[in-house]
Amino acid sequence: MGEVGMSKLDVIAMMNEQQTILHGSEGEPRTCQICYDLSDGLHFGTYSCRACAAFFRRTVTLKLDYICRADAKCSIHKSARNMCRHCRYQKCLTEGMQITAVQQSRDGIGKRKEKDHQASPGYVPSTRQGSSPLGGIWTNHESSAFKKPNNGDILERPSSSDAFFYNRNELFSATAPVAPIANMMISPPYSSFTPPPQQQMKILPKMHEGYLHFLSIRKATNSLVDNQSIQEMFEAKETLRMSNFESSKKVCQMEAHLVTSVVNNYFHPFAQIDFEDKVLLFKNFFCYLSHVDRAYQSYRMFGTDENDDRIIMPDGGYIKLSELQKYYENAESVKADPKEAATIFRPAMAYILNTIIGHMRRIQITDYEYLAIIALFLWQEGVPGLKQETIKTIFETHDQVFRDLHIYYQQQGYDGPTTTSKMASLMLLIPKMARSVTMIRENFELAELFNIFEVDVCCKSFKNADYR
Repeated sequence: MGEVGMSKLDVIAMMNEQQTILHGSEGEPRTCQICYDLSDGLHFGTYSCRACAAFFRRTVTLKLDYICRADAKCSIHKSARNMCRHCRYQKCLTEGMQITAVQQSRDGIGKRKEKDHQASPGYVPSTRQGSSPLGGIWTNHESSAFKKPNNGDILERPSSSDAFFYNRNELFSATAPVAPIANMMISPPYSSFTPPPQQQMKILPKMHEGYLHFLSIRKATNSLVDNQSIQEMFEAKETLRMSNFESSKKVCQMEAHLVTSVVNNYFHPFAQIDFEDKVLLFKNFFCYLSHVDRAYQSYRMFGTDENDDRIIMPDGGYIKLSELQKYYENAESVKADPKEAATIFRPAMAYILNTIIGHMRRIQITDYEYLAIIALFLWQEGVPGLKQETIKTIFETHDQVFRDLHIYYQQQGYDGPTTTSKMASLMLLIPKMARSVTMIRENFELAELFNIFEVDVCCKSFKNADYR
């Protein structure tokens, strides 16, 4: 075959394809999926602006770790003067930015471990094998025509992670070497201007949204129980207080109603199942959520210090395991000595503190991992009386939760063996959580049997449910 040339029509078609990526098929400018500013193209698999792409690349390359001071509920928008870096990074991951797309050896951030070859006049940046759909394009086409040109002759792709160079004069000439461009359009499974399809989580993101909503409402409920003034509610500084048995009972009664709304609206596909099965699943689920969430919130608040013996209670306050009897003091419904009540419940509280929170600390559990466990507690096929159609939905939901969890680990940049190990460690937490719920349930039965305190109607309703 003779030498292949690039016609003007080929150039126009290529430029039109790039414009479609930047502006969409309707010609409207695309927006950054992170901060909603104007997007200038694909960066690491997601349409974003240069600022968000640079932020993500810098965070991954330097292995930066951020802390949110607002319970990970910050608004990420271009109008914000100082966006929360933790929430911005989490949104980058949620919107599909791939950690594995950040090429450490080519991004000019931090100290390079390998020898910098850009001093060589004929050097062309290479793509790591398998790290990009464009991997290997330049392997068999090294020639002087693709040496790095002068600054005035460079056309760059928007993202530095996929940058390569064209000579402006050669690109528009009739004899331009087009073998690499031809390969780029027909050889790889995806062209240079078409991103590979990103797998999207279907259940966990909505659950996370609902969980944050639940925490916000529960915080307001706790303020109502504490009879806080408007001035106290608007105070910026928040201080934890000692919990009390009486206030915890009041919050527990209201919490059950809050959770029903959250589960129905955010825990897909709960809203689609039969009403009677909803009641059965929820009665089995609520006590799991109530007791397990206390452990998770304790981990978030105090989990970094293994010597801290505080545990968050339903009313938002805390108890110290070493001073458990104070929790039952000055409570009207406690009829016996507070020390007797503390003696009954201390083993269960110690199990939560040492075994469950300790396990969470070891695996450094995240919101998405925790919510995956919560989903499995909700969707239990062993609850008596469920219809076959609902049981089928439960199995399908199990499969989707595990797929979501796998996608989440991929977005965090974990390889296959690490993903398997993390998922196994997470699943080992489930029987420990289930045992803690059983222990607390038995403690309530003992307390009622020995007339230490009377269990309220709400707790009796859930206590009589069949747990699996």
